[in-house]
Amino acid sequence: MAVGTRQSTRLTRATPSHSFGSEVRLTTRLGAPLALGELGWMSTYIVDAILVGNMPNSALAISASSLGNSLFYAIVFCGVGLLYGLDALVSQAFGRGEPEDGLFSLVQSLFIVALCTPVVMVLATLAPYGLRWIHVDEAIVSETIRYMDALRWSTAPLLLYMAVRHYLQAIDRTFWVMMSLLTANLVNWLFDWLLIYGHGPFHSYGIAGSGWATCVVRFYMLGLLLVSLTLSLRKSPVQLRPNAWRPHLPRLRQLAQLGWPVGLQNLEEFSLASFSTVLTSTLGAVLLAAHQVVLDLNAFSAMIPLGIQAASAVRTGQGAGRGDSAQVRRAGLASVAVTSLCMAAFGGSFLAAPHLWARIYTKDPAVILATVPIFVICAAGSVLDGAQTVLQGALRGLGETRIPFLASFACYWLVGVPLSALMVLHWHMQLVGVWLGRLISVLPLFAMIVTTWWRRVGRFRDNHPEPEAKTAPQSPGARALPLPG
Repeated sequence: MAVGTRQSTRLTRATPSHSFGSEVRLTTRLGAPLALGELGWMSTYIVDAILVGNMPNSALAISASSLGNSLFYAIVFCGVGLLYGLDALVSQAFGRGEPEDGLFSLVQSLFIVALCTPVVMVLATLAPYGLRWIHVDEAIVSETIRYMDALRWSTAPLLLYMAVRHYLQAIDRTFWVMMSLLTANLVNWLFDWLLIYGHGPFHSYGIAGSGWATCVVRFYMLGLLLVSLTLSLRKSPVQLRPNAWRPHLPRLRQLAQLGWPVGLQNLEEFSLASFSTVLTSTLGAVLLAAHQVVLDLNAFSAMIPLGIQAASAVRTGQGAGRGDSAQVRRAGLASVAVTSLCMAAFGGSFLAAPHLWARIYTKDPAVILATVPIFVICAAGSVLDGAQTVLQGALRGLGETRIPFLASFACYWLVGVPLSALMVLHWHMQLVGVWLGRLISVLPLFAMIVTTWWRRVGRFRDNHPEPEAKTAPQSPGARALPLPG
């Protein structure tokens, strides 16, 4: 019995796969709800942009919303990244059949949430004022400040939601994760409509109303997952001793060691989006609005590999928990196969109907025309970008988070950012230069992630020659720790 529990309830271990086809089915079964949920998550931003875009000054409203989201999520997802260690710890505990250890990791992650929340809120308050230093139009800055002053209050429910979500998906409980994200669109649309324009007893808050609507949605999503967590624990009761609710430095250190590279990687990737948005803001409201349209729709398509990335991390982690090197390898390959098909379909639709996609957001012909070449660039890199994304999830399941962070930093900030700045500021390629620099940076990143994953799989196979062994060793990145007595 694990130390620190009144009882030890052994869960049935996650189903291993015995062929590539079965792994594709299992990955799809786990990843499809998560991918649909991610699409629902991103759809909330699209709903925001559509309703904000119908305000009297469409370009200004979309621009301010774009900058506000770029700044806020660059900050908050740095904190969210610290929770990604739950993927490896909980899924490997689940693979070993030790649910109490996984629940203990969730409890300890709450201390990370408590620490990150005030830091994120302070930074989100100060960040938009920095836009004045780079001479962004004062009207855009003022609207961005109004938006972020409301949006920052969604920090605590968002961080708590992410902690519970990572726990649930690591134990194969994905239905309510999907439902929370899909139904959030209805709640978001309703409160956007009420608070942006003012209906019934609600005052019209303009763009700030979109921020307040997001706060309501975050609490709603958290509430659904707490219900799911309660039901899950009732079906498989696991009780921790009261002192398990105290900070446990070894487990917190373990979560931090796995999570800080992901947090910094989130920061660098969202900062990259913020950089491209700020760089585009110097080109005027029309191109900034076009940039935001493509950025949102490209991010919408990227939700599929992001959902499958989570499934890849879980399947790889569960295989690692059992010492099943064959499943570890198949999980990565299956996630790439599923993602590549989906991203090829999205890329084809961007090429075939760019005007149709853009009209979802705006009727401004100048904005629509500016989006067309950018959709072509997005389509060109969609498959490779999706493949490296899901393989990063597979590496996270093995406890490897540092190399993806370093590779992303090198490719995005040492290659993509300088190229984008050069193309825009010196070669006058305008919005095409912003996105072409992003595309070029994906090529070396894909090569580095594939090489790292292949080497880690080979090393794991060498250390686990008997995948069906009764005692399943753990990956070096996520060793089990004793719970406090």
